Amino acid sequence: MGKPKQGPDNYPGDGPYGTIIQAMLAELKAGTIAFGWAAGHLKRNITSLCTTLVNRHFATIRDKNKQKPFPTHAAWLGVNATSKAMVLSECIKAVNRHTGLGNDGPWSHWKGTHWGHWYGYQQGGTFKESVDKAIWQPPRDEKSKHGPQRTYKLQPVFWPKQSGHPSKWGWNQSHRDVRYVWGWDPKNSGQQNGLYGSHVGFPFRVGKVHYILWVTPKIAFLEGINVGASKTITVQNVNRTGFPKTSTALTDASNHGSFGLWVVTR
Repeated sequence: MGKPKQGPDNYPGDGPYGTIIQAMLAELKAGTIAFGWAAGHLKRNITSLCTTLVNRHFATIRDKNKQKPFPTHAAWLGVNATSKAMVLSECIKAVNRHTGLGNDGPWSHWKGTHWGHWYGYQQGGTFKESVDKAIWQPPRDEKSKHGPQRTYKLQPVFWPKQSGHPSKWGWNQSHRDVRYVWGWDPKNSGQQNGLYGSHVGFPFRVGKVHYILWVTPKIAFLEGINVGASKTITVQNVNRTGFPKTSTALTDASNHGSFGLWVVTR
């Protein structure tokens, strides 16, 4: 028998979840956040974090096994290379935003079925491709259960069972008077006491592309979607056409990272 698949991170409960979110926000407010891995901690200030992820967003990635070049994430989204400085600038501004979003959050742009693949380097340098499908439901109103009496925007997210991993539920949430967004994505990380699943995000827009810089205590992602463009991707031998979506990740101290390419259908 092969090595068993890792299950998802388990939700730690509302209190511990809130503590994790506030701890990340405090680190970011102080200007530096530390990402913890088994091999140690990697500290990034906000400019360095955005710079690393934006550089990867515009970089050509090559599968070292097949020598297969992938489109840059910017190209997949239809972002011109000349926009790199603007994406970096808006990423930094999003984290340093001092006012509320002023809207109900970006969730209507991200809703739909996300068809694609996640790519990453495993221990030993093996490049692995995994099918990644998720259903981001339409956002809905959600009354607050704790703290100020507010009506939030809540977007449930469902990951069907695939590749030996169990099905999972998560969510995205926002409020127009809050400067950031937050969510739960349990990943297939094994039990991490909420340190993988707890996300805080900073949305921004460049042209027609909507971005979110997602931060967790372990990893960070720069995700983008262009609802004004169309791409076709083949997933499990079926062609899917929809809005292009990308994610580039800071997952360890190496220069490899991980990334994903999708289309979103509605």
